[in-house]
Amino acid sequence: MNWKRDILIRLAILALTVVGGIKSNGAVPEPKFGTQSPTIGTFDGWTGWVGWEGGFSDTYEPIKEKYDWVVYFAPEAIYVALQASMADYTGVDVNLGYKYFYGFLKSPNADKTLTGAYVDNLWSVSISKDAIGLFEGIGPMSHLSMGLEVEAAFFRVEHTRTLVPALQFGAGFSISYSLLPINLPFCIELDRDWIYSAERGNKPAFSGFWPIAIWKRTVVPGQNPVEQIQAGLQALAGNTNVPATTFVMAGTLAPLMQQLAADADLRAFFTDPRGSSRYGQGLIATENWLASGDPGQAPISVVPGADKKVPEVVKPILVGTQLAFETGYRVGAQANPNNKKIYVDGVVTNYCYVGEPCRIEVYAKELSDVISNTVPANFEGAWIGFSYPQEYMISHGDIGSRQWVQITNGVATFTFNEGFSTPQMVGVLYSDSDSGNWNGGHDVELKRHVLMFLDPTDANGNNIPDFWEKQYGLTNNAPGADADKDGFTDLQEYLAGTNPTNALDYLNVKLSPATRELVLPFTSNVRHYVIQANTNSIANKSSWTDVMDFYGSDGEERIDLSAIFSEPKAFFRLKVTKP
Repeated sequence: MNWKRDILIRLAILALTVVGGIKSNGAVPEPKFGTQSPTIGTFDGWTGWVGWEGGFSDTYEPIKEKYDWVVYFAPEAIYVALQASMADYTGVDVNLGYKYFYGFLKSPNADKTLTGAYVDNLWSVSISKDAIGLFEGIGPMSHLSMGLEVEAAFFRVEHTRTLVPALQFGAGFSISYSLLPINLPFCIELDRDWIYSAERGNKPAFSGFWPIAIWKRTVVPGQNPVEQIQAGLQALAGNTNVPATTFVMAGTLAPLMQQLAADADLRAFFTDPRGSSRYGQGLIATENWLASGDPGQAPISVVPGADKKVPEVVKPILVGTQLAFETGYRVGAQANPNNKKIYVDGVVTNYCYVGEPCRIEVYAKELSDVISNTVPANFEGAWIGFSYPQEYMISHGDIGSRQWVQITNGVATFTFNEGFSTPQMVGVLYSDSDSGNWNGGHDVELKRHVLMFLDPTDANGNNIPDFWEKQYGLTNNAPGADADKDGFTDLQEYLAGTNPTNALDYLNVKLSPATRELVLPFTSNVRHYVIQANTNSIANKSSWTDVMDFYGSDGEERIDLSAIFSEPKAFFRLKVTKP
């Protein structure tokens, strides 16, 4: 496993972007892209964060390493940070897993600021329980056992037993080779001192806070800090002048903060962290248990139940955090005068079906558009690296690896299968040194691809997924139903990617006999299109021949049929299918 290698690479990337000095603005330095801030501001004393964690234990000793990618929200800016820790846990498995979390911390400083040194000295006390018990994996992890867990975490300063006013909730899954035929009903993790070994070395230093979006929000004393963070994210999500990764990140995380703002227990915790709220009482119960030293009496009740819907709430966090870090790498590199790598700002959304093949395509033209004095043909055979999606990361045991694919006929295609519906991001890297040195040996980070997973469940058996029917207000329609009476059945509209409730929206094909140009005003990027030709008659089904196939682009497609079919006279038709 190369978890540590990847985080050290990321630490190096961030460290290399440091330029210039830090301009002080009172107790909080003026945030500057490419420069780490030792201290950040708070919302009237409170700081909020979201993030994801990868943890693993590669021995049967109950000790695991944990690496966190965290996004911090402060009034002056949004920051990213990389953190590492080690924990004792109540388990006997060789395991690894992911979790996505959100948390809040009250500043210990009189000036209501937060320092990286303080964050680095915090140890978590985590209690998790199964939301779904042990079950067999699917897709690339079919040989492993998995469990979905919900977790509550409180914090102390290193070896002390008094908890600080802070909390964190999250959910994720673990993959294990288990020694036991059943899961334990709960799991406890206590952060501890880092254990040095020749393989892992010393604990990686805290790397943060690195600004990725400078928004300079006005602090409203007494207002719920979640509402203030939400307002800032909504403002970013409505500002098309910000970088695309920042724009999409904000739009992804704003709904999360809206849900948290409605949590009455969280509002009460901000007012009094040791008060009568569910979370305040959870902090006290955890602290009393920690002082007792009796692992059998762990307060499992502090873990949020089904009423808090934590697994659903945290789903957007992974892609939001990934996009925040992508912004950080890009703005940090741009702040470094010695940087030569090209970072393309852009986000492409790919819709995939859970448990079915998903494909990402990168075109040679994307490279010729950003590398001077080149044309798409220059990049035939070029190497494109796709970062592994979630399940591929786990099955390969290496979050630093990529799937490398060569551009063939102008496109590089990465196909994979995911069994989880968590939205996530795939990075795309062009390796210049392996592909002809068209950019002077410097690589290109291309547009990020965000994966949105759709559930293919079809409870009524009409060959239309339930999520699609629900989207358009259709329920239990018969297979031949035509809701908008436009001559295309609901099933045909689903396959074509058109709106079944709008009679003006259907698979519209325009063909100019004079120029032989086929025009599709709109094509869906989750649909496969096949152009067929027939030189005999429409009625002769055996005479139809496939002459071209392609995937849609979520835009218009214009095709010169004369370039792909030379017969002077022919009939043409178009088939559309779901990949």
